[in-house]
Amino acid sequence: MTSLNGIYDNGVMGMMAQSQAMGGLSQNIANIDTIGYKRTETTFATLLGENNGTTGGNSLTKAPSPVNNQNGVTSITANLVSLNGAIQTTGNDFDLAIPGNGMFAFADIGSATSSTSGVVYGRAGNLQAIVPTETAGSLGSSFNGVTLQANAAYLANQNGQYLLGVPVTPGTTVTAPTSTAGLVPIQVSSQAPFPGQATTTATLGAVIPAVGATSVSTPINFFDSNGKLQGATLTWSNPVATPGAGVTWTLTATDSKGNPLSTGAGQFSFDSSGNSLTPSVSITGGGTTFAVDTTGVQMLGNAPSSTTNGQAIASNTTYAQNGLPQGTFNGVKINPDGTVVGQYTNGATKVLYQIPLALFNSPDNMQALSGQVYAPTQSSGGAQFALPGTSVSNLNVGAVEESNVDLSSEFTTMILTQQAYSSSAQVVQTADKMNVTAANLIS
Repeated sequence: MTSLNGIYDNGVMGMMAQSQAMGGLSQNIANIDTIGYKRTETTFATLLGENNGTTGGNSLTKAPSPVNNQNGVTSITANLVSLNGAIQTTGNDFDLAIPGNGMFAFADIGSATSSTSGVVYGRAGNLQAIVPTETAGSLGSSFNGVTLQANAAYLANQNGQYLLGVPVTPGTTVTAPTSTAGLVPIQVSSQAPFPGQATTTATLGAVIPAVGATSVSTPINFFDSNGKLQGATLTWSNPVATPGAGVTWTLTATDSKGNPLSTGAGQFSFDSSGNSLTPSVSITGGGTTFAVDTTGVQMLGNAPSSTTNGQAIASNTTYAQNGLPQGTFNGVKINPDGTVVGQYTNGATKVLYQIPLALFNSPDNMQALSGQVYAPTQSSGGAQFALPGTSVSNLNVGAVEESNVDLSSEFTTMILTQQAYSSSAQVVQTADKMNVTAANLIS
C-alpha cells in the first residue's frame, strides 16, 4: 500500500513531470519558425520505491510484496532529430537543405582550437560567408592544418561555426571521409588564381584549293604550359599541286616568330573526293603537345585569284581548342552533389571542396546544443560520412529545412499536459486534506 506521504510524492512528481513536459512544448512553439529546429518530445516512466517481498533462490522468484512504495512518475525528453521538417525554397546561393538522412559537420573554431574536438552537427543549412576576426577568436586559428585567413571568407552557420568539407585535388576521385580528420573549413573568397590550362586538343576545319596553289596556310592558336596564348601557322605544301586520288601534301607548323614547331609525320593526304585521310596531327610547342582533329580539312576547288607565287590562304576555316588563359577567382557555386566549384574570370571552373553528410545510428540520442547543432553521445554512436548522391540524397541548393514542429499537435498536447498537471495538483490537495483529517483524530 502507499503511505500518505507516498500520495504526496506521487502528486508532486506528477506536477514536476508535467511541468517538464510543458517546458518542452513551450520550447517547440517558440521555435516553430527556427530553421533546422528539431522538436522535443516528452515521455513518462513509472518510478517505484522499495518493493519488499520474500526472495527465492534468485531475484526472478521473488514473491510479490503486499507493500509497494510508489514514488510517482518521471519525464524523459528526447529530440526528434530524425524527423525531417518541410523544405522551403529561398533562392539564396548558400542555403542548403538535406531532403533525406544526414547532417552537416561544423567546426566551432576558437583561438585555441587546432584539432577536431570542436566538431558539431546540424541540419540548419542557412549558411553565410563570414570573415574570421580577432573578436570572434578564430583569426589565425587552424583546423586540420588549415589556418583561417583575415582576407578570406568561409561558409558558416548562424552560430559562426564553420561548415566543413573535403578538399579536392584536381584529377582525383573524392571518397567519403572515414573521420573528421580530413575535413577543412570551406573558403569561398580570395582563392588562388586559375593558373591557366595548356591546350591538349583542338579541332580544325578548312578548305585548301586543289589547283592553282602550291602552298596553303591558316593561322591557329594555343595556350602554352604557362597559360599564355601563342600564335602559330599551319602550312600545306605541294609543288606539283595535281588534283586527283592519293594526293599528299607536306604539312609544317611555325610559331609567331617563324620558328618551326613539331607536327609529327608531316604528311597530309586526301582521297579522290578531296576529304582528309589524315585524321589528326600532333603539334608540340610552348612546353605542351596537343592533337589537332583534321577530319574537317578538305581539298576542293581552285585557288583564289589573289594567290601570289602559288601561296594561298585556306578558306572556310573553323578552329577551336580547349586551353584557357590565367584567371582570377570570381566566387563559388554549390552543386546538389555537394561539390563546391570555384569560378574564374577566364570562364574556367574547378572543384575545390565536396560537402559530406554525417550519419548516426541513433540521431535522436544526440546531445542538443544552442543554435540547432548537436554533439554525438555514446547512445547516438559516432559519425559515419557519405557523399550526397551516393548512399544519401542530393542536397537542395537554394532551400532550407524548416522546423519539424506541428503547431496543432503541440496545442493538443499542451491541453492534455495542463489537465494532467491540474489533476496531480488535485492529488496533492486531497492528500493534504487527508493529512488534516488524520491529525484531527489525535486532538
